[in-house]
Amino acid sequence: MVIIRYQYHDLKSCSLRSFFHEPYGRAVDLYYPFKTLRRGVGIVGSCDGLVCIYYYEKLVDNFYIWNPSTRESHILPSFGEGANFGFSYGFGYDSSNDDYKVIRVAFAKGPLKVKVYSLKTDSWSRIGGFPSNLIMFRPMESSKLVNGSIHWSATNLNNNSCVIIALDLGEETYREIPKPDFGKFGKECSLLSVRALRGCLCAVCEYAFSFDMWVMNEYGRKE
Repeated sequence: MVIIRYQYHDLKSCSLRSFFHEPYGRAVDLYYPFKTLRRGVGIVGSCDGLVCIYYYEKLVDNFYIWNPSTRESHILPSFGEGANFGFSYGFGYDSSNDDYKVIRVAFAKGPLKVKVYSLKTDSWSRIGGFPSNLIMFRPMESSKLVNGSIHWSATNLNNNSCVIIALDLGEETYREIPKPDFGKFGKECSLLSVRALRGCLCAVCEYAFSFDMWVMNEYGRKE
């Protein structure tokens, strides 16, 4: 099942079968918690059949983890910060601690503010150390989980280059992931984003009228 954000306040679903056995994919209404309240909603990410969803209430972003199969949900505790600037989110499984975590990156003046929620402790904590020379490239785009780490595309302010930054969910530390060697193919990537495909990290490079998708076959190896 593919879950799609529809307009600002609704989510719809589309079965993979409809893409392959019908003329086009057919989206249908998805019944999820708080649907009737028609709040602004978005998808943080999915992992192991669980879906993390954020919604806005009185200019504060809130989260819950939802199991579409059992229709059970768990509301995360709120920390009451206003949503008057940009955000980026992440959701994934921390195998080293047998825990599910939600990442919230807030864009304000000064260093980025990164917080992590632990389902095991049902609480939020602050993660420091985000590289001060980086800013998120696409603020409202959710991150991608590969190899136990959350990944974002970012911009290095020192040279205005695109980079891929990873947050290890177990160690809660950052590292830069090597990006493909665009130069030898005669064109530089003008817009970079990250995806996940069959457990591999992908870099999507967009140009004026086309795009390339690079797949990292062995995690962490530029080649």
